[in-house]
Amino acid sequence: MCKSMSAKRYILIAVAALGFVILSAKITSWIYCSSYHLTTSASKSLTGYDLNKIVNAPLGKYNLEFENRLVYTDNKQSDRYDRITIKPLLSLSRKWENCFGKVYYRGEYFDKTADRDFLVAANMPRLHHTYNQQAGFTSNYNIGNLTGKLDARHRTFYYEPLDDGESVIRQVSNVFSNAEIGYSVIKPVTIFASASIRSASDKKTDVYDTKSAGIGLKLNYPVNYTNHIQGLTRIDWQKGDLYSIETETLPPDYIEHKFQTAEKLMPITHSLRYTKMVTPQILGFVSYENRSFYDKDQKQFLFNSQFLRGSCKYTFVYDLTEGSFAELGAKYAPSDVVKHKSSGYFGKGEFKVIDKLYLGAGFNSMPQRLTRYEAVARYYISPWNEVFVNFVHSEDPEYNKNNNNIAAGVRMMF
Repeated sequence: MCKSMSAKRYILIAVAALGFVILSAKITSWIYCSSYHLTTSASKSLTGYDLNKIVNAPLGKYNLEFENRLVYTDNKQSDRYDRITIKPLLSLSRKWENCFGKVYYRGEYFDKTADRDFLVAANMPRLHHTYNQQAGFTSNYNIGNLTGKLDARHRTFYYEPLDDGESVIRQVSNVFSNAEIGYSVIKPVTIFASASIRSASDKKTDVYDTKSAGIGLKLNYPVNYTNHIQGLTRIDWQKGDLYSIETETLPPDYIEHKFQTAEKLMPITHSLRYTKMVTPQILGFVSYENRSFYDKDQKQFLFNSQFLRGSCKYTFVYDLTEGSFAELGAKYAPSDVVKHKSSGYFGKGEFKVIDKLYLGAGFNSMPQRLTRYEAVARYYISPWNEVFVNFVHSEDPEYNKNNNNIAAGVRMMF
């Protein structure tokens, strides 16, 4: 009860602070934007709508933004159990000469009535996630050769039991903070150090407790108007439970068979990207990434993962809206354990056939993992409003599944 009151008090203070700024500042202008996305499907896939409203208002030296998004789905997809999701966002930001700061509140509310039977039948934990909320701030600064950023947030997840008489966890909270400081040694190269802490508010109900630190180099070198090179090298040290650390790049085999704590792993990352504008209509890039994990006990590198990716996009000059284009690309992953079986090639294009009518097609072929073909027709009622028909065919050799989906819908913005 005390923790619940503390969370509510924290939110009320944040809202009161925003209200004080609003009352003490003069709104000079405001921007209102509303978008509607309605889709219906002829097969067992996603049917529903997505409504999003955004209000942006300058308040003197501050900027206030409010967004409220409502998403409805028909519950047909096996990985979607939420019929209705509401996502409000409220933020207040200010920009100074050399720094930027923002405070925000974000929530996510679920209608979970539809998943009750599923959870019981699947013998899953007899509670469901009803909503979560977080409040925090983010900031960055740039003073001469010195750069830095600081982020912090408090997040709370709320659960409800499926059976009223059942004693379960109803609330889980955690705190996250991250800081990074960098110094530009020479113009394109920055050396940086970072640290982050994730900690559970209640150790009895959550083991979410990790610490990490890292050092590295960043490269950001605009060779000229048409050529740009970016690079990154970093080493991280981690402390905490393996399952608590948010390292999506940990190979599944390592998690499943080793069951070691993250303190024994040192992620090392190298990446390099080269972007070139051949002509104003032709833009391409090539990127390379290598990621490995050094095991301090075994004194060796484990699960070395690397891949090479590139693409080239051509924008047709006959369409002044730049909506007609063709893009081709490929990815080569000879030892990509982290993102396994992901070598392949892809392409996409849309073309203006007659005024306001566009036809397009695309494919993404990863022969060992997934192949997807797509065709689309769009008719623009206005530059921001369209009616569309979409067809998708996918083949999954890993699970021997094929799927066809035909959908139609409308997108509107005003």
